[in-house]
Amino acid sequence: ISIRNRISETTLLEVRDYSKVDVFINAAVYPITILLRKDVNPVTSTFVIMDDIIKVRQINRLKSSELSNNEYWDMFFVDKVSYDIVSKINMYERMTALPITILGAATVADAYQIKNMVKEQVGDEDGFKLINSGTIDPFVSLWGIRNCRYLKGSYLRPIVPFEDLKKYSENRYTQSISSKVVVASMTTRFEACLDIEGKYLAGKSTTIILGDKDVLYFLIAI
Repeated sequence: ISIRNRISETTLLEVRDYSKVDVFINAAVYPITILLRKDVNPVTSTFVIMDDIIKVRQINRLKSSELSNNEYWDMFFVDKVSYDIVSKINMYERMTALPITILGAATVADAYQIKNMVKEQVGDEDGFKLINSGTIDPFVSLWGIRNCRYLKGSYLRPIVPFEDLKKYSENRYTQSISSKVVVASMTTRFEACLDIEGKYLAGKSTTIILGDKDVLYFLIAI
C-alpha cells in the first residue's frame, strides 16, 4: 500500500515489460521496469513490450489521465490490433450489473487441505477433476493431457472424491458443482476455461466466476 501511495503522487512515464526475456539465468520471473516523474502534470504514458534486452516489439501510448479509469493495466501490453479494439471498447460505458460472482478459488489453507485429498484417478473412479493455472489454456482444460503440478506433487488425472470435499467444506463443494468459468492466475496471457456441468475443482492460483450459463458463455467468448 505504501508503494502504491507513493506512485500515486507521481506521473507514470513508462512501464517496460521484459516478461518474455530471460533476464536472469537462474530465476523464472516476469520482470518489468517503471519510470516515474515527481510532478503530476498530465503527460503520455508509454507501455513497452520487449523481445529481448534491446529490441522493442511494440509500444502502446495513452494519456496518463486514462490510467485511473482502469484498475488493471495488463490490457496495455497486448498486440496492436487487440489494443486498438480494447481502446475503442473503453470509450463506452461499462456494464456494472452482470449477475456474476467472482471468487478466489482456494486460499493457502484450502490448497493444503486439498493436497491431502487429491489422488490419481484409477479407471472410471469418480471425483472432482482438479485443475490449476498450469492445466488451463485459452478455452480448454488440459486435465488428463498435461501434468498438474500441485504443491510439489504431480498428477496426470488428479481427482478429489466428492464426499471428501463435501465433508471438508460445503462451500467449496457447492462452488465445484456449479457452472463456472475457471481463470488461470500468474500467466502472461488471458487463460480461462468453461465448466458448465460442474465437474472441476479449481485449485491454487485460480479465480472462478459463477453465474447463469448464458452469461458464462458470453464471458468466456470475451
